[in-house]
Amino acid sequence: MKGLLRVGLVVLLVGLLSSFAQAQGLKIVYVDSQRIVNESLAGKNAISKLQSLKAAKQAEIDKREKALERLREKLSATSLAMSDEAKAEQQAEYQRQMKELNRFIKDAQDDLHAKYQELLDPIRKDLDDIINSYGKEHSIDLILDVRQAGIVYASDRIDVTNKILAIYDKMYRQRSGKKNK
Repeated sequence: MKGLLRVGLVVLLVGLLSSFAQAQGLKIVYVDSQRIVNESLAGKNAISKLQSLKAAKQAEIDKREKALERLREKLSATSLAMSDEAKAEQQAEYQRQMKELNRFIKDAQDDLHAKYQELLDPIRKDLDDIINSYGKEHSIDLILDVRQAGIVYASDRIDVTNKILAIYDKMYRQRSGKKNK
C-alpha cells in the first residue's frame, strides 16, 4: 500500500513538475533504481548471494524449530509421568531453547541486513555516480526516482539554495538587530 501511494505521489509530482518544466524550459526525467538493481548483472549477483544466505539461515531456523517442537511434544507426552522437579527442568530447557531460537532469528535478520548493505551499497553508489554523470552529459535539470521519494539528481542551474540562504540570513540579521536594540 505504501509503495503504491509512493508511486502515485511520484507520478503526481512528475505531472506537476513537467507542466511547470515546460513553462520554464526544464528537462525532467525519472529513473527506476530498484529495477536497475534487480535487472543489472551486479544486482542479480548480489540478490543471488542474499538469497543463498537467507536460505541457509532459514534452513537452520527450521532445524531449530523442529528440535524445539520435538522437545515440546516430549514434554507434553511425558509430563504426567514426570516428577515436578523433572518437569521444571524440562520446562526450563524448553524456555532456554526458545530464547536461543529467538536470538538466532534476530541475529540472522541482522546478518541479512548487514549483508544487504555490504552488497547493495556499492551498487547504489555506482548508480548515483552514473545518474549524476548522465544528468550533466544530457543537460537534464532534474532526475527523480520512481521508487524512492526525492530527487536523485538536480542541476546547479535550478539550485536556489544560495538565494534562499541569503534571504534567510538577511531576515535573521533584521530580527537579531531588532531584538538587540
